[in-house]
Amino acid sequence: MSTTRRESEAFLQDGRLVLSISYATLANAARNSEYFFNASESGEVLEILDVAAFAQDVCGALNLEEEDGSTPLTRALDGAFEYVVEQGYESVEVRHTDLDEEDEE
Repeated sequence: MSTTRRESEAFLQDGRLVLSISYATLANAARNSEYFFNASESGEVLEILDVAAFAQDVCGALNLEEEDGSTPLTRALDGAFEYVVEQGYESVEVRHTDLDEEDEE
């Protein structure tokens, strides 16, 4: 198994799913994001002044909790969960139930 790490990746370690993104890759992703692009198109120039501070701010933003307990991170994971199920990965079994029968019970 290779221990080489990419600039951004997800991997499993010690019973945890770890999302790893280098500060430089995070800043580059932001600079190339739809949000930064739209700001530029409307005449606003967005410049990341401190990459490490920006990473810390993004980390905090990913953990901001809504009233329902969700965070931007958990909402991003929702898309990954859906993808795994929709693509038929073997780690998830889909069983169909007859909802009419359950309602009668």
